Amino acid sequence: MNSTMVRSIRAHLITASIAATCINAVVLVRMFVFGVSESTFETGGFRIAVVAAVAIATGLTRLFALGAYRYALKQSGLCATIDEGRYVHGAGRFRALVSLHLRFSGV
Repeated sequence: MNSTMVRSIRAHLITASIAATCINAVVLVRMFVFGVSESTFETGGFRIAVVAAVAIATGLTRLFALGAYRYALKQSGLCATIDEGRYVHGAGRFRALVSLHLRFSGV
């Protein structure tokens, strides 16, 4: 596997793990603050819903990153300078999302 593919897979896995951590935080708040029983979160339906939520969150993050990249390119004749997929010159306030898009696309 080449390094471009590894960077792209790593970006997707990090995004999915952040989404799973957020879901886990919501579950813990519901258990300890609202008193929802633990058995509620052990069902097969809940597990399928979590997998779907992680996939949707990863897809939405990828879409937002693509939108930020396109927006950054439209702003004032931006010329994105890419050095091994790590540096984007002049991306402004969406610089992190632009960089994330480049990692998702394997640049």
